[in-house]
Amino acid sequence: MVANRRDLRRLLLANLALLITQIFWGSQVPIMSVLLATWGAFELSVFRFAIALPLFLAVLAWERKKAPDAPYVSLGRVALLGILGTAGFNLIYTLAVRFAGSIGAVVVASMLPLVAAIVMWVWKRQRLGSGVALALACATGGGLLAASFDGGQTGDGPAFRRLGEVLMLVALTVWTWYSHAAQTWLAGWSQMHVTAATVTPAALFLIAAYAVAALAGQVPFPPALPSERDGWLLIFLGIGPVFLGIMGWNYGVRGVGVVVASLYLNLMPAIAVATAALFGEQASWQQLLGGAIVLIGVVQVQVRHLRARGA
Repeated sequence: MVANRRDLRRLLLANLALLITQIFWGSQVPIMSVLLATWGAFELSVFRFAIALPLFLAVLAWERKKAPDAPYVSLGRVALLGILGTAGFNLIYTLAVRFAGSIGAVVVASMLPLVAAIVMWVWKRQRLGSGVALALACATGGGLLAASFDGGQTGDGPAFRRLGEVLMLVALTVWTWYSHAAQTWLAGWSQMHVTAATVTPAALFLIAAYAVAALAGQVPFPPALPSERDGWLLIFLGIGPVFLGIMGWNYGVRGVGVVVASLYLNLMPAIAVATAALFGEQASWQQLLGGAIVLIGVVQVQVRHLRARGA
């Protein structure tokens, strides 16, 4: 009974972390679209990670002092998780939003549960558990329904929209790999340690790459000064989606697994459109219904899991 209560508590906390993460990540898509009118995709990725870097360094220092005997992991693996899994993902993701537009990017992001299931099957031969197939159907269908109202938003044209959609699929594949590899390679580390240790090299890599590009004259330096509104939006992106969002995602993945956690990303369309409404776009019934369908899929698969554990 005590073990079941402990499992239930961990499961609830993992789901809460994933839900909060999706609020941050869903809201960042329209905000990024607004900021991309001023900066390029590369600069935007650098700026928001630079804002989050001091927070991650503080967490990393605190974690190393708190748990100095954490299991040893080679620096190469940590750097690969940070540079490819975090920095690479965010650069590709930002380019996808730039070319596909916020709604187009969210539509393709609705495919993450399928991408995650395919990647885990190819990589680990992981079979779908009880109820996961239904959850995938609910997540994909609900996500596509929620994104079906485009609010008249478009990208830079059909060819660029297709490029953005392809880039989003690549980004989802990279993120699935990072989500599972981080939990496997860094087993025994706390989630705060996992997040800080992988995002810190990502932020340092992006800042160094920006400095090199600026010296080569490939990016403007100094960058354009943000307006007061854009400055606050940048701070929100650094603290919310990057710092708290990635930390919440890693905590949730350890609690429910990468495939089930990926189902939550289909809440992004509803949250993205609700956020876009703050910038003058209108929401519709599709987002509310789509979000409800996603939640049904997520809840039913975890109820099945708890019943199996109880049995």
